[in-house]
Amino acid sequence: MINGKRVIVGVPMTNLVRHLYWPISEYSVLASSNTDFVDDILIVDGQSTDETVEFHSNISPKVKILKGPKWNTEDLSSENFNKQRNFLYDYCQNLKEDCILIFQCSDVFFTDAYRIEIKNVISTMINQKYDFCVTPFIKMLTPWIGLLYTYKQLDEAWYEIGITQFFKDEKIWHPKWLDISDHTKADRSLKKLKHRWQTAPFVYEAWLFDRSAFEKKIQYHDNWDKNLGIDDSIKKMYYWKINQFPICQLSLKEHPPEFLPILSKLKESHLGFSLFNHLQTPMSYQDFEIEISKLKL
Repeated sequence: MINGKRVIVGVPMTNLVRHLYWPISEYSVLASSNTDFVDDILIVDGQSTDETVEFHSNISPKVKILKGPKWNTEDLSSENFNKQRNFLYDYCQNLKEDCILIFQCSDVFFTDAYRIEIKNVISTMINQKYDFCVTPFIKMLTPWIGLLYTYKQLDEAWYEIGITQFFKDEKIWHPKWLDISDHTKADRSLKKLKHRWQTAPFVYEAWLFDRSAFEKKIQYHDNWDKNLGIDDSIKKMYYWKINQFPICQLSLKEHPPEFLPILSKLKESHLGFSLFNHLQTPMSYQDFEIEISKLKL
């Protein structure tokens, strides 16, 4: 709770076990639950047919599972993602209480520095009645290299993941909230806070994917260029981003503590270990194990 307002972390999850996002998703929820000002973690399950609900239900007393719209996880389209997000927005609006929603994906990890900054940002939003603020993130490509998705770049693209403030007596027009895309259904327009972030959470997207799983992810995505082969698609995806976003170099000890058990699970075949050699030549697996052992996991 911040300034008397309930703080909720909302996460869409569907068939994460089958598609190898678990156990990263489990440790991500743990990182959120270890944040003292977070009151609830709402997991929107798109009617999973694997153990996603079972494996995430008992991580923390803060966790609550919501049955959301059915999501065919072989269709990674924006439309399907938006349905999960809008379901969560509707849920928070219908609580009929003032609250804060931090909407994020299932592979996001808070750091201590980010916890301090986001708490201050939320306090500013409450005190000055801002409705929304985009949150940045560092997408980790390997244990040592990440890409910083800055606030400015995400804000200009009208990125939908961030902090939203809900009011019990007002409904705000939110361009990304499809259910009230009509201005006449809202009490007023969105007031955005443009904060220059100094910190960011870490994102470990598809870190435990092997080559086959990552190929499927690319083919399931709605922006896949089918004229390219898989290799060229991977290169295009990451080389383009490296030219667009600042590169962060990190030591292993800079990873959030909740994520460290995942590092010990990495194998040479995993995306998080080598990015299939498309971005860098990894150290030998033996050297990697030596570095991991220093952390005393």
